[in-house]
Amino acid sequence: RDIIVSAGAGSGKTRVLVSRYCELFNANPALSLDNVVAITFTEKSAAELRERVDKFFRQIIASKEHSSQRKRYKDFVENLSKAWIGTIHGFCSKILREFPMEARVDSNFAILDESEATALLDDALDDFLVITSKNPASFLASDLKQLVQYFDKDAIKNFLSFLIKDRDKAEPHIKKLNDPKLKGPKSYLFSLSRLYLEALKEYDSRKRFGISLDFTDLLIKATKLVDENKSVRQKLQDRFRYILVDEFQDTDPLQWKLIELLTGDRKSGCLFL
Repeated sequence: RDIIVSAGAGSGKTRVLVSRYCELFNANPALSLDNVVAITFTEKSAAELRERVDKFFRQIIASKEHSSQRKRYKDFVENLSKAWIGTIHGFCSKILREFPMEARVDSNFAILDESEATALLDDALDDFLVITSKNPASFLASDLKQLVQYFDKDAIKNFLSFLIKDRDKAEPHIKKLNDPKLKGPKSYLFSLSRLYLEALKEYDSRKRFGISLDFTDLLIKATKLVDENKSVRQKLQDRFRYILVDEFQDTDPLQWKLIELLTGDRKSGCLFL
């Protein structure tokens, strides 16, 4: 059955998840490491999770009670680095690297960490705003002039940066604002939406030049791939028989959508949250 663990910080939820992960293999002799996904939300937590699983498997290898399963668990320990244990972004990255053509990404893409992505975006926005302000004939210059009536340029840059970093959550709302019928003070929202869309293009072009993706790209592209490509979705649903999510309260709607897509039509039994 599906299991939801609700408990306070430090109460042992991760320990329960590790036990669940390992007991799945005890209960299912045909289960492979490829069939179980364990997702957490920081690299530190993912490393701790993998370390605990490794320790658990080694205890089983040393136990006389499981002597008949010793070779199987030795193989698990040797191949644990290949197991689907990691952050949500690491999970998405593995999916994209397995299906690069279907996802329309370069199989050798680099991943920008948060500091690298922030620096690249900062430079892109600086150049974008300078070029826009120096081209008074463009509609973007008009939009920028409109916004400057309400905010200074630093505030505009910071707001664009915030929207682009969180575009998986912001974009549905931005699309609603991209409406020229907005009048009066609300018209600045239309101007902001157009500046956002063009600034995002500038940021994306710089990532393409470096053949790189940021964390938000990984989540958006992996979810889009699984959602829109029926063949890929079916392959992953058949492979992932169990999905365990640590710190489930930290998931956002897009992350949950990906998990739901991967569970497919199975009524229960595959989720641990």
